[in-house]
Amino acid sequence: MGIKWIEDYSVETQRVFGLGIGFAGGATSAWIVYGIYTSWAMFKGADWWDVLMAFGTVGAVFVALYLASKERRLMKREKKELASLHAAEFAALLSDEIIQPLNASIAQIVFAINPWPGTKEKVSIQDINEAIRQLRVTLEKAITVIDVKDLVPIIGLGKSVAHRAAYGLAQLGRIEGVLRKSINRNIVSSEGYIVASPLKFTNAVLEALRHLSAATLVCRNASYVSAPTPSDQEVYGDYV
Repeated sequence: MGIKWIEDYSVETQRVFGLGIGFAGGATSAWIVYGIYTSWAMFKGADWWDVLMAFGTVGAVFVALYLASKERRLMKREKKELASLHAAEFAALLSDEIIQPLNASIAQIVFAINPWPGTKEKVSIQDINEAIRQLRVTLEKAITVIDVKDLVPIIGLGKSVAHRAAYGLAQLGRIEGVLRKSINRNIVSSEGYIVASPLKFTNAVLEALRHLSAATLVCRNASYVSAPTPSDQEVYGDYV
């Protein structure tokens, strides 16, 4: 948040604040100069062997820090490469086994509640009941496709992809449980379902699918980057 000099502070406050910054900057500069001066005096009066030992110690510290940071970078890169290996498979599972079937089930509910003009005379409670049952079956299958433990390999992709997928899967599991209880409680006959409930469930599923779709896109992009389309030279070799 920026400082609004004109609107928020008086001239006196601005003057005091400016003097404070100037004093702090001057004190810091003086401390740095004094440190350099005393260090030079110590080195100038010390034995050359002590000076070399001091420089060697400082150099060893910098080398150790560099090697440690380099090792961390290598480990992070290796973790990301391993995550990219699982990205294509994970994206296919999310898209083919979860997102597409659930979108189809939601479309079935929407068409049952709001039929196309000219196709039906009125909303059919039986069709809505059947669509809700099918959504619960699809949810029951979807939440068993991927376990939370299966998300560990893709954590290296970053961008909260694993957390978004975990949140989406958790939401689907919660919706499936609520929907199962609702069906057992409300669908006692072909005429006994509450028509307003399907929209509540479909909106909750769509919110979960938003997180899963975002995770799928990141996984697909990672797999494309790690495995670009091979050139003709790479495929056919010297016969091109």
